[in-house]
Amino acid sequence: MKQSKPLSKISAVIASILSASNALPSYSQENSDGFALEEVVVTARRVEESLQNSPVAITAITGSMLEEKGVEQITAVANIAPNVNFSFGGTTSGSDSAAVIFIRGVGQNDFTLVTDPGVGLYVDDVYYSRTIGSVLDVFDLQRIEVLRGPQGTLFGRNSTGGAISLTSRDPSGEFAGSVKGTIGDQGRRELLASIDVPVSDTFGFIVSALTRERDGIARDASGRDLGDDNMTGTRIKAVWKPTDSLSFKVSADYVGENEGSAAEVPLLRSADGSVDDATVTDFTPVFATQGPSINDQKAKGISLSAEWLINEDTSIKSITAHRDLDAFFTRAPASAAQFSTRDDYQHEQFSQELRLSGSAGSLDYVLGGFYMSEEGENVGQVDVGVAPAGWPRLIGNGLVKNKNYAIFAETTFNFSDSTRLITGIRYTDESKKASFVSETIPGLTRGTTASDPKTDFLAFSGLQPLDFSETTYRIIGQHNFNEEIMGYASYSTGFKSGGFQPRLVGGSAGQFTTPDFFLPEYVDSFEVGVKTDFENVRLNFAAFSSAYEDLHVSGAPAGQIATETFNGGEASIDGVELELTWIPNASFLVDVSLGLLDAKYDRIDGSNTEITVNDELIRTPDYSISVGASYSWALSSGASVVSRLDVTSKGETHFEPNNSIASYEDGYTNVDFNIAYTFPSETWTARFGVNNLTDETYLVAGDANAALGYDLGVFARSRNYYVSLSADF
Repeated sequence: MKQSKPLSKISAVIASILSASNALPSYSQENSDGFALEEVVVTARRVEESLQNSPVAITAITGSMLEEKGVEQITAVANIAPNVNFSFGGTTSGSDSAAVIFIRGVGQNDFTLVTDPGVGLYVDDVYYSRTIGSVLDVFDLQRIEVLRGPQGTLFGRNSTGGAISLTSRDPSGEFAGSVKGTIGDQGRRELLASIDVPVSDTFGFIVSALTRERDGIARDASGRDLGDDNMTGTRIKAVWKPTDSLSFKVSADYVGENEGSAAEVPLLRSADGSVDDATVTDFTPVFATQGPSINDQKAKGISLSAEWLINEDTSIKSITAHRDLDAFFTRAPASAAQFSTRDDYQHEQFSQELRLSGSAGSLDYVLGGFYMSEEGENVGQVDVGVAPAGWPRLIGNGLVKNKNYAIFAETTFNFSDSTRLITGIRYTDESKKASFVSETIPGLTRGTTASDPKTDFLAFSGLQPLDFSETTYRIIGQHNFNEEIMGYASYSTGFKSGGFQPRLVGGSAGQFTTPDFFLPEYVDSFEVGVKTDFENVRLNFAAFSSAYEDLHVSGAPAGQIATETFNGGEASIDGVELELTWIPNASFLVDVSLGLLDAKYDRIDGSNTEITVNDELIRTPDYSISVGASYSWALSSGASVVSRLDVTSKGETHFEPNNSIASYEDGYTNVDFNIAYTFPSETWTARFGVNNLTDETYLVAGDANAALGYDLGVFARSRNYYVSLSADF
């Protein structure tokens, strides 16, 4: 076991929460009589059950909560759920559409086709296998569920850190619609529209569309915005229920983005360790760059969900899905000592899941199977600013073909109405194949752009195979002490398969290179939790201890410019989590989210001598606190007003495994505020909001390379205002 953080530090954190409890916010729903604790139904265990009776660490965020908090992108869950870090970029992608998600210190910060995410992302039960294109815009959702800890039994794909599941809104069966327009400073312009059409008693559909534009937070030498928004997305969801026992859901979505790269800027540190103000004083500082700054992607998908109620105790569900991604993104940060990158990235996946669930006496069960196949191609190009001899320019191409098979089962034995034992098991078999080509072109100078890097390759060597299989399981004991208090204890295991080294360097022109590989990682986690639900207070608590083995670390080895993924050894991660919602009266709502982590390396493996056991795990702050308050009041005219304040504070966060002295955030506090006015007709609502109210300067992403001598960071957007007007009809 590890040594705990100093008790004085934890006490200070808790004391700060208690002292602020008179001004805290929360995200429960408001009904016509004011705020109230309402039952939230979740499907984290692939059955519908109350959030407060689900024996897992889970945060559920309803669509109305997202609206009340002014949430735009899924990254905001890091400000709601404890011990969650959700950002973008990672290594050298240069794309703010590349999701980097860590839960309880476990995740993945590389974007390549051969490195799997450590946290599973699902939309309507469909798994997103790649991190590119996974920074999703939030619109027309029914809820988001954030599951913390390894998911090794029920979910479609094994994940070691946790899972984030988004559920879109179903057709209501009644004709309805909504429209919302938003404008703000920094060039913000948004339009969201949705229409719900009941075609018949058995068939209906929803069409939703969103467009968003906003200026960047920096500009390159050509005047192109960096970190800007320019996206269009749409979703169509249809439901057909031909009989009482048979239903079908079809969902199709499309998202297109054409933006500048992530706004990476060179980082400097003052003598006291703080970020040099010279790097961030202006909203749009201009930086000379080595090439184009582009983040262009198109993602689309379609899924069919079919459910048959065989009898009142048994049902079977099928989920079939296909997704396709086409992306092109570049990274050209400023400095003669840096390099620029460009990636042409195509990927498609097919998945099929089948689940049988039911009850037999005191036994409830879920049995199922999962299959996924994916293939993709990534053409990468690197221009080196200060080139080692022999390769001022490197072009690499990779083909990837993967398959995943799994069978799983989870049973719940109800000893009584208050006590039950849950056991789950999953067997996974994965086949991965890849072929890589690397070619150096010493005759070209830095910044020269080939007409099409793909034409530099005439053939691939045979696809190199890797096969992995593993059995994972979990055991949960649950007891309801009374109607208000439930407790549980669990032991769960997680597994994430290995893969190929994503990048090759060196070699002569046209040389075919057999890629190296890394092995799977594993997490074993023990957790105890208590969930309470009283008349006006909801309090959930969890404590856990995790053993993290053969963890995947993505970073540049000493003296190298290329990021490698390797098995980093062992780590121990202990923590506690607390979530509180308090409604002192119908007009006032308070919520608190607290996460504390004690994470450290126990042993370092591999040849990466830049990482030591004294380094901190990346994207794992030792504390995260979110507090907030909503206050509502009714006007004599029949109108109503709801105000909302959110305060989020996080501790020191490193972005590089070797804990770069510049590319890290030493802790920050962010404040958001909004106030909404609903007209007497209850059709129209106007909202005014301010994000980053105190204009805090802090990093949300970072990248460093000791061999090339740079430290880069992406800062949070400065204080910004917005006004929205929405109508429901």
